[in-house]
Amino acid sequence: MPVDRPNRDRAADALAAYLRGEIDNWAFDDELDRVPGKDDRSLGKLRYWLWLCYDDIERHHARGTPEGWEFLCRALAFLRTDLELAYEKPTEEQWNFVPFRSHEQWLGHKHLLGAENLPAYDPIRHAPRRRWWFNRFMSGELRWRRVAAAVAAFFLIVYLLTLCVA
Repeated sequence: MPVDRPNRDRAADALAAYLRGEIDNWAFDDELDRVPGKDDRSLGKLRYWLWLCYDDIERHHARGTPEGWEFLCRALAFLRTDLELAYEKPTEEQWNFVPFRSHEQWLGHKHLLGAENLPAYDPIRHAPRRRWWFNRFMSGELRWRRVAAAVAAFFLIVYLLTLCVA
């Protein structure tokens, strides 16, 4: 499948701005939404993986674990190449160099990050926020849990109100 260079660059520019703290997650999400991934299979898959790396409910600047930060940096370097993804679902071992095919391939392209002027991972600035107990219960990788909990709470309230009225 052909590489969509203009849209890879657009996604890379948005990711670099997000990592530098120039835009927040909502602006980053908006930028990714403007990047079609249908003509470049690797770009489409990488857009999905990037979406899993930030919260699209609560506004924030780049936050995550050191491993997540490393993945975002590798994704940025990958977007600056014309490489194709080699797999649909990486194994646990492959997450050390994903989206590249191998650790050697990643090291061969790591120099591309030099032009991006990215800050180093700072655990104080970039670590995920601590949440109070309800937010920790509600936060999960799958957003549908929040929707399901809200719908369940709504029906519980309606049920309790009907008991009070009757």
